[in-house]
Amino acid sequence: MIFLLFFISLVSAIGSLQPGLVNLSVVQAVMQRGLMAGFCVALGGSLPEMLYAFLAIQIVEVGEKFTFITSFLPSLKWFSVVILVAISVYFFLKKASEHKYLSGGFEPPDKHNYKSFLKGFLMGLSNFQLVFFWSFVFLYCKEINSINMQKPENQFVFIVATGLGALIFLCFLAMLTAKYQHKFQTVFNKSADKIMGFLCLFLVIITLFN
Repeated sequence: MIFLLFFISLVSAIGSLQPGLVNLSVVQAVMQRGLMAGFCVALGGSLPEMLYAFLAIQIVEVGEKFTFITSFLPSLKWFSVVILVAISVYFFLKKASEHKYLSGGFEPPDKHNYKSFLKGFLMGLSNFQLVFFWSFVFLYCKEINSINMQKPENQFVFIVATGLGALIFLCFLAMLTAKYQHKFQTVFNKSADKIMGFLCLFLVIITLFN
């Protein structure tokens, strides 16, 4: 069980290395509202990992009994496309005044970081392809003889580890951003929302042609 926790956490952390909406949201939050806001985005952004991991397990388990269900999975990518397009439009239309930095490069700390948490959660939720990724990883784990993935406790550890690995990496990214904030400040003062918007469109293209 410990090996499973470590292995899946490592896979999740490595998978989080690629540039994505959650990563950039963490950096943006730290630059605009401080380290605590970045941690809140990280926490919110890691929860969909567990949600999609749980969904992946259910799809694999049901798909093994009813193979026709898996034929409908490719159509689910349109769910991700719609969300990504909506987020892209939001970032392109967002007024620049909403994220101007005050002197020193920061907005006042948000006493109620639920907005940062919610933003992270929504950014993570837009990455519906995590269902396919965690389905593949779960199937791989089922092939390991020393791990019985039919046990509920092992499935629970699998789900928790997906979120844990992502959370550890995103918190590390937040601290790294806080330490080297002066190197990010020029770019994120002017182009943060445009970068997020273009990244959304890029992810839409990848999703459509994947």
